[in-house]
Amino acid sequence: MELQTRLRLSFYKEIAEIDTAHNIRLVQHTVTGKIFVKKRCPYMIFRFFSI
Repeated sequence: MELQTRLRLSFYKEIAEIDTAHNIRLVQHTVTGKIFVKKRCPYMIFRFFSI
């Protein structure tokens, strides 16, 4: 994983697991407090969807 990607992801903390089998979690941005859904993909592609 590139340093830039790691830095960007470091602003999010995991707060809950939604579906362990599919690697879906709730994350919260540490600065804004906004909550997002994070799905971990096998090819290191991260998608965030705002709630």
